[in-house]
Amino acid sequence: MIPAAAAPRSDTGFTLLEVLGAVLIFVAAFAVLVGTSGELIQRVSATEIRLEASEIAERELAQLETSLAQQQKPPADRLEEGEDFTIRMWSEPAIDDLGGGGTPGGDGGGMSALVGSGLIGPTIAREAPGLENFILRYEIRVEWGDFDPPDFVRRTTYAFDWEGARQALPDLFTEAGSDGIPSILDDPSAAGGSVQELIDQIEGAR
Repeated sequence: MIPAAAAPRSDTGFTLLEVLGAVLIFVAAFAVLVGTSGELIQRVSATEIRLEASEIAERELAQLETSLAQQQKPPADRLEEGEDFTIRMWSEPAIDDLGGGGTPGGDGGGMSALVGSGLIGPTIAREAPGLENFILRYEIRVEWGDFDPPDFVRRTTYAFDWEGARQALPDLFTEAGSDGIPSILDDPSAAGGSVQELIDQIEGAR
């Protein structure tokens, strides 16, 4: 029997099938490399975006707390849509975070546990009725991306609405001292310290 003729080789010693196989392997490896590099770039980019959003949120929070520390009128809710980020800031009553108003009772979780003063809401409600309604929680959200819902970072702080309290409870502030704080708030007989001390703890918490 006459043996079959060997497959023709190129001048370099490789058959056409071998060359095609090598090309396919190279293309497959290159596709994997490109895909991996693309995912890595996306992860790095996402990390950088989140870091930038966090810096914006911290800056907004610092400005807000500086304003609130000066007993200025609380800022209005805000929505600011930029090219890369959307900033949302709003406030809402924080009484539920503080254990609720009225008489002491219920659990001591939430904000009351965070600031370590027991049920702050009931304490303030008992010592200076009405003031507990002016404790506010401020939320700052920095959003980005064309997602639904969008990616975001959030910062939270607590403050006392002095301006609102003065307008709603003028009798309480009639005998206020030079610092604008009624003497009743500095009464140390309140559970856990004076009401002013409790408010200071709230404003220093996040």
